[in-house]
Amino acid sequence: MKCLKTLIAAATMSLLMTISALAGQWQQDTTGWWYQNENGTYPTGWTWIDDNHDGTEKCYYFNENGYCLMNTVTPDGCTVDASGAWTVNGAVQTRSSAQQETAVTQSAEQTSNQASVSGTPGAYDLKTVWLSATGSKYHTINHCGKMNPAKAVQVSLEEAIKQGMEPCDKCFN
Repeated sequence: MKCLKTLIAAATMSLLMTISALAGQWQQDTTGWWYQNENGTYPTGWTWIDDNHDGTEKCYYFNENGYCLMNTVTPDGCTVDASGAWTVNGAVQTRSSAQQETAVTQSAEQTSNQASVSGTPGAYDLKTVWLSATGSKYHTINHCGKMNPAKAVQVSLEEAIKQGMEPCDKCFN
């Protein structure tokens, strides 16, 4: 009986070790970083990853080739830091691994452009931006830099991009 219990315990431990060994992992080549899933595939778009297995996930944006965008603004207007993690007002956004399938609302200060933040960066809803009377950048606030708030014009992000505008370095750091 004692041998059977030991055998079951050993089998259970082996199974648990195999599961952790199959977890995805970060990879790098001369082009950049990507995350390889346990099944050999790689994510594109926004993906929550608990890369150090501490129960807390960070969200990363991967381009169409699977490479993680880092220290930039993503195509949908979100900011990612030097490690590629999604940030809002400089703070890395996280969630508990237990919330994996649940939409999580993050508390964040609303700016005058009515941006809202939810648990998935793809849902970062930057609907409107501000344009100055002159210039080629769009802003999240109507008084960025030397912009005159009285002359600032609020337009949709889509319209600003159609006009060839680029994100302001201060607003989208």
